[in-house]
Amino acid sequence: MSMPPSRTSIILPAAMDPHRARVLQTTLEYLQHLDIPLSALVLYALQQYRDPAHPILVDLVRHTTSIAASLYYNEATKINLYPWILQTARIHYGDAAHSLSLRENGWHFNAGKTHPNQVRDFHIEDMIAGMYRAAPELWALFQNLFGFDPEELPPVEKEVLLDEDDADEDYWSSEPTSAIEADRARRARFINIKIAMILSVLAQGRDPHCNALQSIVGIFCRACNAPEKLMKVLLRMGVSISLESVRRATLSMSAKSSESIESVGRSLLVSFGFDNLDILIKTLVPTVDDPHARGMLHLTSATMFRLAHGVTLDDLRCSDLLWERSEYNIQSPHRIVFDPTATMERLLSLHPEPMMPEQSSDSAPALSRRGQFRSWVFQRTLVDHGPSFFRKYADQLPDPQPVEQIPITKLEQVPLRAMDINLSTVAGNIKAIYEILRQAGLGDPETAPPVFSPSGNLPEDISQLVILFGGNLGTYERVLSALRRRSVEHTPYERLQFMVFILGLFHLKMAAADTIWRLLVTPEGARKDETGFYKIAAKLRPNTSSHIIANAKFREQHELIEHVGVILRLDAWRTEVERRTRLATLEEWAETKPSLADIKEFADQLVCDYVEGEGINLFDLSLNPPSARDSVHENTIRTQHYLLMYTELSYSMNAGDIGRIEATYQVWIPLFRAAGKHKYGSRTLHFLHSLYFVYPERLT
Repeated sequence: MSMPPSRTSIILPAAMDPHRARVLQTTLEYLQHLDIPLSALVLYALQQYRDPAHPILVDLVRHTTSIAASLYYNEATKINLYPWILQTARIHYGDAAHSLSLRENGWHFNAGKTHPNQVRDFHIEDMIAGMYRAAPELWALFQNLFGFDPEELPPVEKEVLLDEDDADEDYWSSEPTSAIEADRARRARFINIKIAMILSVLAQGRDPHCNALQSIVGIFCRACNAPEKLMKVLLRMGVSISLESVRRATLSMSAKSSESIESVGRSLLVSFGFDNLDILIKTLVPTVDDPHARGMLHLTSATMFRLAHGVTLDDLRCSDLLWERSEYNIQSPHRIVFDPTATMERLLSLHPEPMMPEQSSDSAPALSRRGQFRSWVFQRTLVDHGPSFFRKYADQLPDPQPVEQIPITKLEQVPLRAMDINLSTVAGNIKAIYEILRQAGLGDPETAPPVFSPSGNLPEDISQLVILFGGNLGTYERVLSALRRRSVEHTPYERLQFMVFILGLFHLKMAAADTIWRLLVTPEGARKDETGFYKIAAKLRPNTSSHIIANAKFREQHELIEHVGVILRLDAWRTEVERRTRLATLEEWAETKPSLADIKEFADQLVCDYVEGEGINLFDLSLNPPSARDSVHENTIRTQHYLLMYTELSYSMNAGDIGRIEATYQVWIPLFRAAGKHKYGSRTLHFLHSLYFVYPERLT
């Protein structure tokens, strides 16, 4: 940390030799005899000589610091110099604060004309960099006041704030860091945020309209439902705007958001996702709708996505064809009824395995497509979480070969207004669907009475088009019931003929995590295995070991599945290395400097010997007598199978490999049913049936 300035940190003049001192003393006495003050001589030299190259001015410039330091540390001259220094500093830093409040910096915020993009595009890092460029000396002053030497801190332009990825890296980091260094690095990382807040308060004091950060804080507090008393305190502190300004900003964003929603929706190349939104508002007064005064509000949230990957209106113009094939259109000779057997057979026939080369007796095992992916996971685990030697292979390890991959593009998403609609009923889902279309400016312009969009115009006609909706399993079931109920209506719009529902993959991932929990955590017998999933998870979460049995949320489940999987795979690496090389640890093996080819060869063998499905058939092993079986090993390789299936699903979703996702369905649907999630298995098959047999090729 920086220290206050001392006499030794200031350049003072060196001691003179006696002869030079006598000459100077004689000169001063002669000037005094001529009645010429020393100050008049210095002022005359500064005013007379303007040429920077003049020897007298060059000498004065070279010794300016020494002269100023001598004046400051001389008790007689300090009395008048010190107030002048303070006054000059006040003016200098005041001008710097004023420069921050100028409109051209872009930090003026008009609450009455707030656009959602202003809030979405605001980044504190950009403000930090901008303030540093506008007033670097003022910024360095506050760094020093906070106890840091500006020269020792990283450049402000490269400041990166701590996020969840950093926390995850710290969890797995093998590099030791002292507690003092870690604390100092964290303080230095966040000190710029504090300085930006202080300078924002100073800039607003210069110009009340320079309130960008205060506006963001106020809007954020309103979005978090912060108490009004808290917002008033923040207003008095200068770090927020008034309640009235927040209200005007909210109304402005709401109006402009409606315009954006309708503008995107009228392009017709959109899809929607909606789900329930439950809010608990504590109340003491019972009502007819809430006689027990629980205060639970059941709302609906929705969002709109712009379709990408070259989708055109012709691809969506198949509403009549889908109605003709609909199982609810009992009068159609071309109706297609749900057939789970045919759907499963079609699913199993998709994406056949590529031809394998002839395998010799001494060659490496020929792995299936799934086996190759699992080998890649084993390699990636060693590179990322094994000894530091293997880090050098991180950029050399190729990604798995995709099965059928769609290009990854940036998704344009437009949130819709929340709706006071309860999705627990079929009628509520129908009402929510129509309200979503109304917000997007879509519908049937010939409906009587007409339903106008938020802008007051008639909606875009969707009678010949289909609209994609996404949601969870519960929503899917109620939508199917709604389609069955409305099948007797006369117009396409009234019978929801435009409706094409898609089961969300994120909900599939949540169901997969819950399935693993039902198989490996919930059963009491599964928790007795000392090397089982739960025992390892309990060691990772010792303070919440009982909580994770029945009350673990999805985020906790996801993290534990990933972390336990890493531990089991590293243990498999250690066991195999010890068996084949007689080396006790992975660190000792790393000292032999194995090549990437060696790592792959080991990983291929790990897939065959430590995971169910490639070289091991647990059903065949179960036929052996109990004395010939290793139940701990069997449980471990089956656990590896479950965890790697989850890893494969997660990777496929992130990589856009829809072919691999379909391949995982072949395993997950039976697992859903084995874990008691029969409804999810059945509805997933129903969705796949529509995908393979009902929807036209251009739509799928």
